Amino acid sequence: MSTMGTLPAALGPVTELVGRELEAAMLRERLRDPLVRLVTVTGRAGVGKSRLALEVVREIGGEFGRVEVRDAGAPDTPSALADLAALPALPAHVEGRQESGRVLLLLDGCDHEARPGAAGALEALAGDPRVVVLATAVEPLGVYGELLLPLNPLPVPGPVRGGTAAADPHELQEVASVALFVRRARAADPAFALTPENAGAVAEICTLLDGLPLAVELAARRLRLLPPHLLPVRLRDRTTVLSGGPANAPGRHRSLAALAEWSCRGLDAPARALLERLSVYEPGFGLSAAGLSAEPAVDTLMDRGLLVVVGEERGSCGWPSPSPCAPPRATPWRRRAARTRPGTRTPSATGRWWVPPRPGCGEPGRSISCGSWPPRGPT
Repeated sequence: MSTMGTLPAALGPVTELVGRELEAAMLRERLRDPLVRLVTVTGRAGVGKSRLALEVVREIGGEFGRVEVRDAGAPDTPSALADLAALPALPAHVEGRQESGRVLLLLDGCDHEARPGAAGALEALAGDPRVVVLATAVEPLGVYGELLLPLNPLPVPGPVRGGTAAADPHELQEVASVALFVRRARAADPAFALTPENAGAVAEICTLLDGLPLAVELAARRLRLLPPHLLPVRLRDRTTVLSGGPANAPGRHRSLAALAEWSCRGLDAPARALLERLSVYEPGFGLSAAGLSAEPAVDTLMDRGLLVVVGEERGSCGWPSPSPCAPPRATPWRRRAARTRPGTRTPSATGRWWVPPRPGCGEPGRSISCGSWPPRGPT
């Protein structure tokens, strides 16, 4: 029998997990394994790492003798972790017995400035078999013995524009991203219902947002202002702002603009420059667009979730979603392209060079395929 622990108030109110049954089961199994010391839930910002970790700890925390919940970036966290590392050794007659009391530590948000300190503390805790650590981070911590549980966005419906696939409300309700949208929409407007009239629009909203839970929840709140059939248009044209997250949520979770700023924090110069250059492409550009010399920066962007592999062909990349998580289209490269003098080549959003027409000659502009970025276009 395991010793029943007292769950800390830091777990907060109960929140319903939507579409995470498999991931929750895998996480419970790993945390219960007596050989596991560290599990890190990884995934891009806004994908729901903290929520999954908190709810799993709430479910199984009573199986541990002690539960600690810490924000990796909080000022008092280093001293609390040092106290855990200094736990007295077990007496010989209870060593190895499960009922002696294992400690479950949830270390949330091991990112950016908090990352080095968290990794160092976890290395110090790794030698104590009583301490089991559940960490959340955008990137793996790189600590010896770390087990990873990557968390992806929720599944999205099949194509609906130009067809009827997945437009049936009953079928759509089975898609996790739609189920989450409907729940949050009803929280904002109790009269909301998924109907044959709005099912296609809701499916398109979830698809446009790539099933990212935070984006889906923020979009559902916009139904207080916009009807479902207008929201996809505003999302495609980027004429609406997804904001209005809970007041008690971290600042990065209150809007997608804040999430984008947080996701890019701490990027080194090569990664930031590559992010800016690639922003002129639509999803589906090849790795050649980045250039061979930029592969380390590509790895950095993929670790952050700012760049993902799309499609079935390996080497095709794209932005995770058409949200502010992707670089805004009005980048310096775009502005420079808009000011380009006649006869110069500028990159188009499709990864091709656009040669503007020469004034007065009546010759239309033409596009030329490019193989790398910056491309070595024809002279």
